[in-house]
Amino acid sequence: MANECVLGVGLADNAGTEALTDGYGHFKEKASNIEPGYQPKSVNTDGWEHTQRAWKDLFPGIAVILCFLHAFLNIRDRCKHHKELLRSISERAWDIYHAETVVQFSQRIRRLRQWPALSRLIKKAFSHPQAYRTSNALDLLINYVWEDLRVKTDRANPLFQRGCQKEG
Repeated sequence: MANECVLGVGLADNAGTEALTDGYGHFKEKASNIEPGYQPKSVNTDGWEHTQRAWKDLFPGIAVILCFLHAFLNIRDRCKHHKELLRSISERAWDIYHAETVVQFSQRIRRLRQWPALSRLIKKAFSHPQAYRTSNALDLLINYVWEDLRVKTDRANPLFQRGCQKEG
């Protein structure tokens, strides 16, 4: 995704590695048509293991970067019954997000020693300063596409029924 444009997307019939590789393969095909041998340096994902494997299968050597927003949502979900703890962690987590250097990030992440695995996953983003730190820009576009598909295919939806009447 760049400049609010999604290049080559395919629907996957399940969330497994093989299906996602096929789906993301449309992107690789379209990108290769524009630039033969195209090899992205990084991709920002939601952390789903099969998504990460699919990107690595399609583009060996790619740096898979955990979306900071998805990492935070995972923390939020685990703390939902502990409001004060969540408030404290939220402040620190977003302070980490705004770090501008690896040194700042490392100093700030040390304060969250409870989650060392999170630190390793997110720290990778600083090796790729041009990479997106969140996938929410793409998520918003994909949500729009899904809503459009739902409206066009939901037979109970009045917009779908009107569309069928016009065609018939």
